[in-house]
Amino acid sequence: MSESFLRQISPLQLNPDTGEPFLRLPAPNSNIIITPPRLTDAPAVMSILNDPLVYRWMYSPPFPLLEVHAMGWLKRTKEQTDAVWADLEAAARDLSVPPLMTKICPVNILREVLADGTDEYIGVCEFVRGDFVWVKDKEEHERLNKENIALPVGDPRAMWSVGGRFFFRLK
Repeated sequence: MSESFLRQISPLQLNPDTGEPFLRLPAPNSNIIITPPRLTDAPAVMSILNDPLVYRWMYSPPFPLLEVHAMGWLKRTKEQTDAVWADLEAAARDLSVPPLMTKICPVNILREVLADGTDEYIGVCEFVRGDFVWVKDKEEHERLNKENIALPVGDPRAMWSVGGRFFFRLK
């Protein structure tokens, strides 16, 4: 693995068996990693979003969440993260290219790494341009979103959001 490639993906790591990128949380949560989505995650997504302890707090997914809904979301999300990953890989081929700033994070699925080394889907943590969900006035909400999204990648004025797109189930 080249120094240029590692510089482009930092702080992400690569799974040595699959080549999949991941971000490991620091101790004491180092058994939690954030990876790209997998189409095989659909049953776990459905299980979590059809749980009454979760769905009653959600405002956007349909209920009941069917496999077609889970697969549709996973496919869209995977296309986006795969595109970012492809950009990072392309940039890493040229040592003269500075570290690339991306529009979205290429990892967004929370997984618990089990004792046997396998991992289990436990939720989603997306980092996206802030969507101003607390602004109730529709016109103001749309204006703020348009302005925020129009800011170039890397602009320090851009607002990012985790809330509203974060769901998981604790055991």
